Amino acid sequence: LCLAWQAVRSASDSSEILYYEGLLRKADVASVGDDVAPLGALRALERLGLIRLLDQHVVSRIIDQLEADPTVVLAVNISALSAIFDQWWVAIENRLLGRRDVARRLVFEITETARISVSQATIFSDRMRRLGCLIALDDFGVGCASIGRLVALSPDIAKVDGSFVRRTAQSERDRRILANIIGLAREISPVVVVEGIETDAQRKLVAGIGAGWIQGHFVGRPTVVRPWLFQN
Repeated sequence: LCLAWQAVRSASDSSEILYYEGLLRKADVASVGDDVAPLGALRALERLGLIRLLDQHVVSRIIDQLEADPTVVLAVNISALSAIFDQWWVAIENRLLGRRDVARRLVFEITETARISVSQATIFSDRMRRLGCLIALDDFGVGCASIGRLVALSPDIAKVDGSFVRRTAQSERDRRILANIIGLAREISPVVVVEGIETDAQRKLVAGIGAGWIQGHFVGRPTVVRPWLFQN
């Protein structure tokens, strides 16, 4: 596995970047443009109880990148099963305690492929926020968590799943559903990102509904090159 980087950009000005998300991809195909996440392997690690080892290793690698560049903001995905603060996170917490400038540029994206423990995730999120990190909830609207759990977690960033965008081409009803999902996300989180944007029409649609930030192939495919090094 390797990390591929994808930008989260402003829906109204694509030159404005909120952060770059580090996405796990298979190393043998990522360099030739394959953009398929190894979901089968990640879910197997969740079932085996090993996903936390991978997540913490990836978090460490993301921190390495943040330490190397004092300007970039990066996000790292962790499973809901990893959002439990215990002794395994102490080393990373201590590392961030010594580098608050790094912590302020780190976003934890909690994925909902596994059922989230709100009490544990809240403790984890609070510990990371005290360091200066931000908490994002990935795949908003389709994951395992109920709306009540989302309200309890109160993420700094809510990421609306791209499946809602893809369905908007089918009917006006699906467009209203997307508008309601974005509206709900805005009530829960100060920052809303809509994923899966593949056309300019989709960008205009979600911008008109009220989404401030977007992510998807239309504004940048994942790349193994670190794009913040070549912004010009």
